[in-house]
Amino acid sequence: TERALTNLGIIADTLGEFEASRAYYQQALDLARRLEKTASHATFLIKLGVMAYAQGEPAEAEAFFRQSLLLKESVGDPNGIAIAVGFLGRLASYRGDYDAAKPFLERALAIAEEVRDTRTVACVLYELGIVAGRQGAGRVAALYFRRSLNVARELAEKATLLEILRSLAEFECKYGSPARAAQLWGFEEKERVEMGIAISPALVDNHRSIVEAIRRNLGAEAMAHLLSVGRRMD
Repeated sequence: TERALTNLGIIADTLGEFEASRAYYQQALDLARRLEKTASHATFLIKLGVMAYAQGEPAEAEAFFRQSLLLKESVGDPNGIAIAVGFLGRLASYRGDYDAAKPFLERALAIAEEVRDTRTVACVLYELGIVAGRQGAGRVAALYFRRSLNVARELAEKATLLEILRSLAEFECKYGSPARAAQLWGFEEKERVEMGIAISPALVDNHRSIVEAIRRNLGAEAMAHLLSVGRRMD
C-alpha cells in the first residue's frame, strides 16, 4: 500500500539508505499513478525530488519538483504548491543563483503563511536566511534564521531544527561569534546522533567546510571544548 511504501521510504531515508528510499517512493508513485490519485502522485514526485537532491542530482530533482508543481496547481493544493515552489527556490540557492531563488522562496512563504502551514514556513524562512547571508545581508539573514528557529521549536520538528542549527552555526562563524558557532554545532551533532539521522551526500562537503572554518577561527583545543559545551545543551 501507499502508506507502507511511504513508511519504508522514510525509514530508509533516516538510515541514510537513499537508493532504497528512492526505490520505495518510486513504487508508491507508480501505484498512485495507476490508481489515478493525482494528489498522491504529486506528493511522491516531491519525495523523489528530495531524494535526487540528497544524492547530488539537482537537475533531476528540479524535474520532479516542476512536475509536482503542475499537478498541485491542477488540483488547487496550496500546501503542495508552497512546498514545490519552496524546493525550486532551494535548488536555485544550491546552485548559487540567489537572485532566482529569492522570488521562489518569497512566493512559497506567502502561500504557506496564508494557509498556516507552519512547517513549510519554518523551512522557507531558513532558506531565505541562507540566501540573504550569501548576498551579504547579514542582519536580514539573522532575522530570517531566528524566525525560522522559533517556528521550528514550536513545531517540535527536530529534523527541521537540525537544518536550521547547521545554518545558524555557519552564519555565526562567518558573521558573528565562532565560539557560538561551535556550541551550536555541538548541539546539532548531539541531536543528530540521538535521532539516528545520517548526513546526506549532498551536505557532506558543506559540513566539512563549516567544521574547518570553526577550527581555523578558534583552534582545535578551544573548538573541542566548545563542542562539548554544545553537546550538553538542551
